[in-house]
Amino acid sequence: MTIANGDGRGSAIAGKSVHNQRIERLWRDVFQKVVFTFYQCLHALEDSGALNLDDPKYIFCAQAVVLARLNHLLECWRRARNNQAIRTEHNQTPEQLWISRLVPALHQSDSTAVRNLRTDRDIPALVQEVLPDAYFDGSVFITPRASDAVPHGALQGIRQFDLLRETNDYAIQLYGEVLEYITSL
Repeated sequence: MTIANGDGRGSAIAGKSVHNQRIERLWRDVFQKVVFTFYQCLHALEDSGALNLDDPKYIFCAQAVVLARLNHLLECWRRARNNQAIRTEHNQTPEQLWISRLVPALHQSDSTAVRNLRTDRDIPALVQEVLPDAYFDGSVFITPRASDAVPHGALQGIRQFDLLRETNDYAIQLYGEVLEYITSL
């Protein structure tokens, strides 16, 4: 939002709010249903010595595997959440509410949010301009934090792995395969 609309506009609220129970419940739901698995997995990898936080290659590999899977799970969670009926809104879903209120606003409002929906903007190009080290895999931007420690072309090589494949070990073996590939370069 800040990249697209500029800084200092008050477009987003940051920090913990003690008065907004709905958003607190929402974040707790995201943590319990999506993030907690990765939280446990990364801590287990670190505790076992399989993830060395002092080595940028290890961090890069963990990021490549976890971000792809995390974003996939977040997208599944978002779809489910947006199609869950809200009792206080006559059992309409958030998606139904958004569409029912968006259609009139498209023709009557001149707010930045509505104007952004009407404007055909190339968001991937905008993000690429601001974050030149990021690459777009079709659904998510991945910005390697440790790109200096990884050989050039490693990002292309990681695409040979199916980062979303079904696993029974929370993708620990997949992390090991990606790490082995990166360290062999």
